[in-house]
Amino acid sequence: MEFFEKIGEKISTRGKDVAKKAKDMTEIAKLNSKIRDNEGKLKELQLQIGKKFFETNKNNPPVEYMELFQNIINIQATIDNYREEIHSIKGTRVCIKCGTEIPGDSAFCPACGTKNVIVNVTYTAVATDSFCPNCGVGTTDDTIYCSNCGFKVK
Repeated sequence: MEFFEKIGEKISTRGKDVAKKAKDMTEIAKLNSKIRDNEGKLKELQLQIGKKFFETNKNNPPVEYMELFQNIINIQATIDNYREEIHSIKGTRVCIKCGTEIPGDSAFCPACGTKNVIVNVTYTAVATDSFCPNCGVGTTDDTIYCSNCGFKVK
């Protein structure tokens, strides 16, 4: 009988050890998840600090950051050039007020109605759903302001 009691005791002890290890592993996994969440928040805050630092100092960067600032400025210029190429291919441009992509020949933004100075006009065919009651230029269903005269269509 003593033999079976010892075996039962060992099995019970091992079972408790396994349960404790499983509980510990679960707790470790939860803590690791919390660490990852906080590391993500930390990285986001660091990015925000970096962006604010750059914006505040871009016209007069500290000497030790000059090369990094110049790299950022060069990359931003490259991105702007790529965007201009895309607009050139599509025959569009961006509204000076609201940033909406508008046809390259639009004198007024169809989204906000702001007059946009036309530079290097490229005419593109646009499918029209209706016409401006003020000047007769074709409009689409999503047009709020006429792109030719700025009249509020809707």
